[in-house]
Amino acid sequence: MADQQSATHTIPLPNPQLSTRHVPIDNSPMRQSNPWDANRRAVELKQVGVDCLVLEPKKWAAFWHVPLILAGAVGPVAGLAYILLEEVQGNAGLIGVLILVIGLVLMSALLLLGILAPRGFHRWVRFDRHNGLMTICRRPLVFRQVLQVVRSRPLTDIVCVQLLYAGWQSENVEIGELGAPGSVVYLNYPSYQLNLVLDDSEEPRLNLSSHADVKWMREAGQRLSGFLRIPLVDQLPQGTGCGASG
Repeated sequence: MADQQSATHTIPLPNPQLSTRHVPIDNSPMRQSNPWDANRRAVELKQVGVDCLVLEPKKWAAFWHVPLILAGAVGPVAGLAYILLEEVQGNAGLIGVLILVIGLVLMSALLLLGILAPRGFHRWVRFDRHNGLMTICRRPLVFRQVLQVVRSRPLTDIVCVQLLYAGWQSENVEIGELGAPGSVVYLNYPSYQLNLVLDDSEEPRLNLSSHADVKWMREAGQRLSGFLRIPLVDQLPQGTGCGASG
C-alpha cells in the first residue's frame, strides 16, 4: 500500500473582485458515499444532452450480490420452514408453532432487507451547465422510479476533480452455508476514489465513487473535468490505468 501524501496540494481559485487565493486539497481517502461500494464498479457516467452529465447507478448494480445473499440465507430459512412443517404435522403446541412462525418471518424479512438495502444508497449526481447546478437525487422508496432532489449547489463551487488512491481493502464474502468449511471467501483489492474538491469550508470535498476499476476512474475524471472546465488533480499511483472493468 502506497503512503498517502500530506495535504500540500493547492488549486488557485481566481475571483474577479478579490486577489487570487488558493484552495488546499486534502489527500486522505474519503469515507465512501455508498457503503456498498466494493471492488465492483456500480456507477456510470452518462451524457444527457449537450450541457448535462449524470453520474448514475449501473443497471442491475444493486443485484450482483443477490446470489451471495441467497446462498448464505436460503439454507437457514428453508431449514426453519422444514422444522415448522414437521412440528405442524406432529401436532405441536401452539406456542412452539408460533415461535417458529415468528422466526421464519423475521429471517425472511432480513433476507429481503439484505437484497434491497443497496438500492437505498443509490444516487444520481447531475451536472447541468445550462442551469449552472450540480443536483444530487435519490429514490425515496425502493420500488418508485421518481427521483427526489436531495440537495444542489452551483457548479462554480466545484474547484477541481480529484482522483485518489484509497489503499487496499478487504472483504469477506459468504458463498455457502454459514460455518461450513470454505463458505467464506476473502477478497483483497486496491480501491480508488473519484472526488470533487469544493470551495466550502463545511464540505471541502464530495466523494462520487469508490471502487477498484482504476481505468474507468481515470477516464471518468478526465471526462468530468473537461465537461466542467476545471482542473483534474490526478493522485493515482503512476503506471495505473488498466484496471479490472466493473
